Order: sequence, then C-alpha cells, then structure tokens
Amino acid sequence: MHAVFISYRRDDAEGQAGRLYNDLEQRFGAAAVFMDVATIQPGRDFRRVLEERMAGCTVLLAVLGKRWLDARDADGQRRLDKPGDFVRLEIASALARDLPVIPVLVQQAGMPGAAELPADLAALAYRQSFELTHAKWDSDVELLADMLRPLLAGPAPAPGTTAPPAPAPGPEQAPPHHHPHAHGRWRWLASGAAVAALLAAAAWWAVQRSDTRVADAEAAARIARAQLQQAEAELAMARVKAEQAQLQARAASAAAAAATASVQQAQSPAERAAAVREANDKTQAWQQARSKATQAQVEALEKSRMVANVLKATKNLDAPLATMPAPAR
Repeated sequence: MHAVFISYRRDDAEGQAGRLYNDLEQRFGAAAVFMDVATIQPGRDFRRVLEERMAGCTVLLAVLGKRWLDARDADGQRRLDKPGDFVRLEIASALARDLPVIPVLVQQAGMPGAAELPADLAALAYRQSFELTHAKWDSDVELLADMLRPLLAGPAPAPGTTAPPAPAPGPEQAPPHHHPHAHGRWRWLASGAAVAALLAAAAWWAVQRSDTRVADAEAAARIARAQLQQAEAELAMARVKAEQAQLQARAASAAAAAATASVQQAQSPAERAAAVREANDKTQAWQQARSKATQAQVEALEKSRMVANVLKATKNLDAPLATMPAPAR
C-alpha cells in the first residue's frame, strides 16, 4: 500500500515532482511512494487508481510551483475553480480525511491565501509548508525525508475510510520539524562531531602514558563535562526560543483565520476587496511567524544532537578511568 501521495500539476512543476519522487523512492522504496504517471500500469483507469491510492495514503505532498494557483484551461477558466479538477480533488480528499498535507514549495513559489482558494481547499493555506530549493535540493530532500519517517512508521488508513467533514481553518501547531533553510543544521552537527573526535583522541593519548595518564584523563573528562554543560545550556535556550516562536505563530494563525472569515461577511465588492487584502496580509504575517517557529525548532533539534555527541564523548572518557591504576606517587 502506497503511503506518500505526490500531488502536482504537470504544466506547473512536473520536473520537480518527478525528481522528488525518485529521491523519495530511493529512501523509502517504490511501494511507499505514489505519483500518477510513475506507478499506474498501462491500460488501467487512472481515475480508479488515483481513488485507490488516495484511500491508502498516509500523507500527501502537494507540490506548488509558480503557476499552481492560477493555471488555466483552454477556455481561460482557472483550473482550481473546476469541481472536477484532479489536483483539487486529490488535495480536498486528503484535507477532508484530516491527513497530513504538506505544501511543498518549488520555484520560489509562495503559499496561497485561504481567500484565493476554493472552499474545500481553504484549509491548505494553514498547513505547514516546506520549500525545496534548487541550490540545496539534496539537503532539503533529506530533511523532508526525516519529517516523513515518523508519518510512514504508523499504520496506513484502511481503504474506503469515510472522510469526516473538513475542519474549519484555525490555529494549528507547527510540526516538530520544519524548515528547509535551517542554516545551523550542518554547523552544529559538524561542531558536535569535531568535539567528539577531539575528546576521543585525548582519551587515547591519555591511556598511553604511564604515571600521568590518570591525571590527564581526568583533566580531559573535566573539559568534556564543562563542554557538555555549555551545550545543555544552549539547548535549553533554543527550546525556550522555539516555544516562544510557536506561540507567536499560533496567535498569527488565529488572526489570519479571523481575517479570512471576515471575507465571507463582506457585503459590497469594495468591502470584500478590502477584506481579501487584509486576509492576505494576515496570512503572510502568519506564514512568516510560522517560518520563524520552524527555524527555531530545527535549531533546537540540532542543539539536541550536539548535546548527544558531546555526552557520548564524555562517557567514552569516563569509562577508562574506572579501570586505570592510580598514578605512582
């Protein structure tokens, strides 16, 4: 049963969607990723296959390029406004089932506002987005795969599950990971690995000495413990910042939801236009707050990994001390 469903529009981001499919297939296997043209056998009714795959997926990736929102058919009608548009049906089905729906932004595209979407897609504007960039594609995909692993570990929904009504747009918690531009990611991992290597080398050097090896190892262990305390303090600060940023994102989400609701209450065209502008501004402010919260969460995660690296190095230094003889006096 396929677990990841990749939704995309061919004349918008077909290339990026295909590249993403290949990268995820390498990590999770062909049975865990579905994209229409890649896994539908010749002769099958693609409408039936799409329906089956949607019923079995556990997460949907909606690939959004610059033309996704305003793509139009030969008659000039916006495709998202057509009830039978397959992209609309795919995403609306996942939202109605309250599945994790991740807008994957490519081509430097922005998130659409709720007022710009059909009613059954309005909740998409409040789903945490993820950006894939050409310059950092490999690292971005790796981070996205890390986010997907816990979602794929859970049981897949049973086919034919009845879809509950789509919840009204409202404040949502930001996912635990979330931003492709986590500039501190590799810096902190490299720093933790460098500390671990340095301390391991110090331990080896200490045990080679005779009378002074215990004293040297104890000094190295003290240094490691001090570095561990510093890393733990930085981790605590990062967690506080992440929590504060998440609270700000929730408040911005509530403001955006209220502004979106006011669009439906507008009486005149002028009032509606003003309400739409305000809703878009509020939605943009919420997206910025959400991005900051995501970046803070990723930084806290990398701090946590750094603490784990230093803690491991500290234990490696403490272990030889228990078996070393006392130095000659």
